[in-house]
Amino acid sequence: MKKILLSAAAVFAAMSLNAQEICTFNPDNVMNLDADNGSALTAGTIIGETESIVATVGADDSYKPQDVASIINGAESKGGLQGSTNPKDADGGTPSSTLIQPASGAYLQFEAKADGFLYVIHKASSNKAYTVFEEGSAIGYTFAAFGNKEPLPEVYQFTIEGGGEYNYISETDRTKIDFAEQEWLKVNNPEFYEANWVAQDDGTTKWTNVSANGLGVIKFAVAKDCKYIVNANGSKITAGGFVFSKEDNVLIQSGDVVIYKGEGAAEPVKKVYSVIGTLVGNWDVDTDMELVNGVYSATIDIANAGSYEYKIRQDHDWAINWGDNGDGTGVQDGPNFKAELPANSSITITFDPATAKIDAFVVGGVIDPGEEGGSAIIGEIDWTQQEAFNNWCSGENGSTAVVGAEGLEINVPAAGDNYWNSSLSILLVTCR
Repeated sequence: MKKILLSAAAVFAAMSLNAQEICTFNPDNVMNLDADNGSALTAGTIIGETESIVATVGADDSYKPQDVASIINGAESKGGLQGSTNPKDADGGTPSSTLIQPASGAYLQFEAKADGFLYVIHKASSNKAYTVFEEGSAIGYTFAAFGNKEPLPEVYQFTIEGGGEYNYISETDRTKIDFAEQEWLKVNNPEFYEANWVAQDDGTTKWTNVSANGLGVIKFAVAKDCKYIVNANGSKITAGGFVFSKEDNVLIQSGDVVIYKGEGAAEPVKKVYSVIGTLVGNWDVDTDMELVNGVYSATIDIANAGSYEYKIRQDHDWAINWGDNGDGTGVQDGPNFKAELPANSSITITFDPATAKIDAFVVGGVIDPGEEGGSAIIGEIDWTQQEAFNNWCSGENGSTAVVGAEGLEINVPAAGDNYWNSSLSILLVTCR
């Protein structure tokens, strides 16, 4: 099959910054990959190139565009691609179990033209194993990723140690590479690691996946004129790009969360995100948001029922701000977000700078819905709220209510029914 070499300008974005070479795969889907059905790419198709590194797909496969958002040394990067076939070695085995490099499926190949360090940026899954090969031999690497589920910390990092002069895993006692979460847990939380194997009826044990997902980095040393393979196992790597540096001085972030910081990297500059508007007092008052598990959040107590408006902005300045885009995300200089809120309630606003996704969650209070068919904002249901809600929605048992935040339908009982004798978080309920 004829090798496809796509124009470098049309495939990736690359730049050099402080002797570092940064490459984003397929920004804004300039490769025109079919997002629904995928597009065929042949082995050797160049997906990214800098002065020191040429990145290609390793084998024929179908690829779809992806958005892997990261911040590299302060510069934002967004792009990526993912294949459709799990990689296998020449005998049909899984590379992390055999430590034999893949020969088919979705994997990436990097050709180094200089000595240094390579950082492969991807969407990481903690319940997947990752392997790196140099000229056919499995080598050690450092892995770091956003961990948004207990017992993993916010960012978890570990190193797969190789041995000998060339960092080969064959020079160690290791015979396989486990899931990323397992590699971290068996060293940092061995009690949880042991307890997380559940006995099965057939006498075997089965691992219970933690399944944390987020931005990840695979870092390893490269040598001039050598070729390297990077792949996920039991899955297809979702790669956003790479960084090459002759020194370990790279800073990689997901929003303000530092995923990887090399020994010689500059300190990260953190941005401040805040809520402003009548929701927090007025348009000259900011309420700063706190970073929790990669998402910014602010909770505002509401004393008086009424209509409120707000926006989110960066660094207490209007130069960068987010208004209502009408689809659950924010847009620069968009119209104000609006909220009709009950007395004695609270509203929590969450914001993800990487995706501009903005959510609002209301807890407590009940708004009088007026005539049947109106709406009520309800938070944690207690018995007082239950009575008010049932009186409004009383009538034919099994009336329908819609939970607006998730678009879910529930059955609303007649007045006096004990349906609400459980703790539910409901935002907007509309009786029909």
